[in-house]
Amino acid sequence: GPDEPNPGRRLRVVDPYDRPRSVKNRKLRRRSRHAVLWSALRAAIGVRDRSGLWTAAAASIDLWPYQLEPALAVIGGATRLLLADAVGLGKTIQAGLILSELIERGWIEHALIVCPAGLRDTWARELDDRFGIAATVLDQSSIAERIASLPPGVNPWSGHAVAIASIDLVK
Repeated sequence: GPDEPNPGRRLRVVDPYDRPRSVKNRKLRRRSRHAVLWSALRAAIGVRDRSGLWTAAAASIDLWPYQLEPALAVIGGATRLLLADAVGLGKTIQAGLILSELIERGWIEHALIVCPAGLRDTWARELDDRFGIAATVLDQSSIAERIASLPPGVNPWSGHAVAIASIDLVK
């Protein structure tokens, strides 16, 4: 460009995506302050921080800082994670946050939650009430019904975005 501070510098563009166009009317277009602020607000609403949690604020939960750490680790790139707190410290909340973040970001299509048989319905209710995640509880009879209703060769575990099964059933 001929202007300061870039005299003689060249701009390299990615073709065909960045097609330079000459500006026909070099005069600035005047817009009302209200229109500019409204446009900026719409742009700001659509931007999400990649390293922040997108779903925690909308969840029906009381959060403690330590409950955020596993979800932040997962969106930061952690691929292996163990949630092993004492009873009542919020492992369901931590797992729900992780699951809701992964779903919201489009990083997963299916999830299987494996828990003791007595907790399957509790997990399903908590995910729905707190995070708006619909989960299907699978047991031996529901799998048998599904096998009977599906064409041969179709996996009875497929077709559920979030499934909950007991440890013994999965074994």
